[in-house]
Amino acid sequence: MLRVVSETTEPSNQQDSISASDLRYMQLAVEHAQRGLGHTFPNPAVGCVLVRDSGDNGNGNNGDDKTIIGQGFHPRAGYPHAEVFALLEAAGHVENGVQAAQAVVDVNQIPLGNPLVKQKQQKQQLVDRINGFLDQYANDPQGPERLFTNACQCNGKHTMEDPPPQSEVAAAATAPPWTESNAKVTAYVTLEPCCHYGRTPPCAAALNLAKVHRVVVGFRDPNPRVDGGGVQFLQQAGVQVDLLPPPLSSSPSSPSGTMASSDSASTTEAVAAMCHDLVRNFVKRIAPDKNKNTNNNTMRRQDYDSYMTGNHRMALRSRANRMKAAGTLPVSTWDGPPLYKLLSMVLADDKDKDGGEDTKNDNEAKIKVCDDDDDDEQEQDSMLSLLLDEQQKPKLVQALLQQSLSFIPGWMEQLDALLWDHELVGVRLNKAVPKKRITKLLGNCVADMLQAHVAQSQGHTVLLYRPGAPPVMDLDQLVVEYKSKSKDKKKNQQQAPPPEEDDT
Repeated sequence: MLRVVSETTEPSNQQDSISASDLRYMQLAVEHAQRGLGHTFPNPAVGCVLVRDSGDNGNGNNGDDKTIIGQGFHPRAGYPHAEVFALLEAAGHVENGVQAAQAVVDVNQIPLGNPLVKQKQQKQQLVDRINGFLDQYANDPQGPERLFTNACQCNGKHTMEDPPPQSEVAAAATAPPWTESNAKVTAYVTLEPCCHYGRTPPCAAALNLAKVHRVVVGFRDPNPRVDGGGVQFLQQAGVQVDLLPPPLSSSPSSPSGTMASSDSASTTEAVAAMCHDLVRNFVKRIAPDKNKNTNNNTMRRQDYDSYMTGNHRMALRSRANRMKAAGTLPVSTWDGPPLYKLLSMVLADDKDKDGGEDTKNDNEAKIKVCDDDDDDEQEQDSMLSLLLDEQQKPKLVQALLQQSLSFIPGWMEQLDALLWDHELVGVRLNKAVPKKRITKLLGNCVADMLQAHVAQSQGHTVLLYRPGAPPVMDLDQLVVEYKSKSKDKKKNQQQAPPPEEDDT
């Protein structure tokens, strides 16, 4: 039942087509997804729109009575995906799925003046409610069923305090699928719904629970944990799936995936390109390379780290020095509060989740989670002392650093993009840490999260390398050139005449 639609397909008169209406709703899903750009690392930005068609004439594309019943986007790693926010709205659990997701983005923004202060007004209250739904969805074995069963088929919207009557739920459950009395609902999702259990249950299963009839997918997820599995799950459940074709080129809009303003934006190819633009760097990072041999230009990105040698690193440093002298070496400067502030936020959040009790191991007990009035210097020394204990608790240090970096996803996404574009990037961390040894720890953690390699750590700067997709620099050739230049330099030094002696 999977339909890959070509640009030449007739739009609305054939069942296998993507209609102009479909493209408009997918563009709306793209607009929602763009709200998540810069906030979702390491996850992709995804948008979703749920549309009920009460006037469907039987082919899934030609309804005159279409109503948006749910919208959403993925706001942040660790929070529900776009489909779940849209379903929360459709089920009446939140008034507006996009506003709920935006509240998550806003509350988790770090005020640079005081990163420990969180917004505690209406947005925080809404986020607390979302956290309650997330806990039920992720941790209650019956959570998805209780939240979303027949959500798209209940007439009208209801709240948790005023749930739909059991007679309505039962009627939706027993009604023949997608008859005239049971309106069809189409889900427009910019990226294939997930089919695996991670921090949350699979979105494909939630869409099926909600009685979605049709799913239009903007881009197939190349993540090996998905890679068509979401489509297959929905197909096996009897859900019609239409998949936009892979784009032949980038969106006519900006590289970040913003909406195109030209007339071509309404074509299937242009909308497919928009969906791809949203996840371009995620796809490069997550998709396994198909070719693998001893040549570094075709090896899997997951393997090149062990392939690197001292000669490779020396060659990369030499190239970086030449680029720096020419003013062409891209440099990314830490864009966030000092690291010790982020560590404070991590530990404060952990205490909030544990009801105020510190349940971590004894190595963390020596860290004081400081309030706004605490002395900054004492707080900094207390926080960074843990990192210097790396030899005893390396896994704890790694986990804390990764959680700290999750508070600055925008900077991580920018650095990720720089590495894909240039392969070799200098990273300045002087605004993050005062001690050089901690710079190396933080640089290694950043590299690990980006699947990059630390070619050099000097002072408060680290040099990161990651091959592009496909790679541009040939490491082995760089080594040959580096050795040749080093040999020539040494030879010239040996042939240089000795300095003249002063007769006096």
